[in-house]
Amino acid sequence: MKQKWLAVGIILLFVGIAYTPALAQNIEKSLPVPRGTWLYVGGTGPENYTRIQDAIDNSNNEDTVFVYNGEYNDFYPDGQFGYTVNVNKEIRLLGEDKNHTIINGTGHAITVRVSANNVEINGFTIQNGGGSFCGGVRIMDGKYRTRVRYNIIKNNNAGVFMMWNRDVDIRNNIIEKNGNGLYIYDSTTTDIMDNIIANNKNGIVIVYGNIDAWFFPINAIVYNEIRDNEKGIQADDTQFIAQCNNFIKNGKHVDIGKGISLLSIILYIKQRNFWSRNYWDDWETGIPRRIKGQCVIYIQFPEVIPIFQIPYYETDPRPPTTPYDIWSRLYS
Repeated sequence: MKQKWLAVGIILLFVGIAYTPALAQNIEKSLPVPRGTWLYVGGTGPENYTRIQDAIDNSNNEDTVFVYNGEYNDFYPDGQFGYTVNVNKEIRLLGEDKNHTIINGTGHAITVRVSANNVEINGFTIQNGGGSFCGGVRIMDGKYRTRVRYNIIKNNNAGVFMMWNRDVDIRNNIIEKNGNGLYIYDSTTTDIMDNIIANNKNGIVIVYGNIDAWFFPINAIVYNEIRDNEKGIQADDTQFIAQCNNFIKNGKHVDIGKGISLLSIILYIKQRNFWSRNYWDDWETGIPRRIKGQCVIYIQFPEVIPIFQIPYYETDPRPPTTPYDIWSRLYS
């Protein structure tokens, strides 16, 4: 009898060992371990802050600032880059419900300024940012590891504006009714994934962008629905991967601009974009789709002087005939 129970115990031990990691993994997915201290804005707690900025100013790196439903529109003038909220610590800024937790720029410069590394903005409506080089979310120059997720970003001069940044993740957002939905200047390792980018003047503007090697672009535009914009993507002298996106009812789906110096020893275009398996509503066949742009030949003496322009083409070799279900991915 003892041997029987010993055998049963050994079996249960192995089952427990096999089951425990799976259980822990499920818990980790549903209940992420909180970082640092949690500070609260709005709501009814006795020590909750009234203004988002006050909570951020009293936070420390790795803290979480949780904002209850409401509209927050305090403005802090600061020269060219005044703001409603300035995230200047390495924190998570979380909203209770993106439909009802509203940061309102009221038409001033920046609605949410990100001026620290390792920042996450999650769960807000971010609206009414104005001014040049500003907008809804302005990631200040040279910042890295910024996460902008599960937000509604609308009615801004630019939904997200960034320059000279790296490792930025823009995911699961609705970006609509802005001047430029996303404006990305000379930045690397930017992931734009699972977003709805709709009813903007330009859905995505991406200019320059460093690359580690000639044939390895390190900005990625993947699984987005880019629709009802005057122009879907404007890409100038840059390189990226565009894969599994929907291009639907844009005035012009893509506009590509390239430039080559006439004084180059070898005349070539180094930075080519890589297109794969995108859905195009004006292309009902699975054969490769050409993507037309233009290339300007110029001399620089001392300033850039355009000489002439020639057509330029890239190709999506594997377009599907039906669109992807991006809306289900948006909330996954």
